Amino acid sequence: MKDTQESKILNFFTFYRDASLTPPEVRDAVGLTCPLTSVRRALTVLTAKGKLRKTRDTGEGIFGIANHKWSLPTDYAKAQAAAF
Repeated sequence: MKDTQESKILNFFTFYRDASLTPPEVRDAVGLTCPLTSVRRALTVLTAKGKLRKTRDTGEGIFGIANHKWSLPTDYAKAQAAAF
């Protein structure tokens, strides 16, 4: 996989399997300098592919607005854990 925003985000969640983060938290944790909309797009694409899931949990985003959190799907996290 190329070193894309999607791959960087997925690698982060794969390494930190228990992470549940808002898009601004993802951008900061991964060290991306792209616009927040690009992070949201990458999260949406990864969710559509079944590699991440949008949770019902929310956290405070920029400007104090609630943002949903993303995490690895339970079955994907288990499969990744078994691989190591």
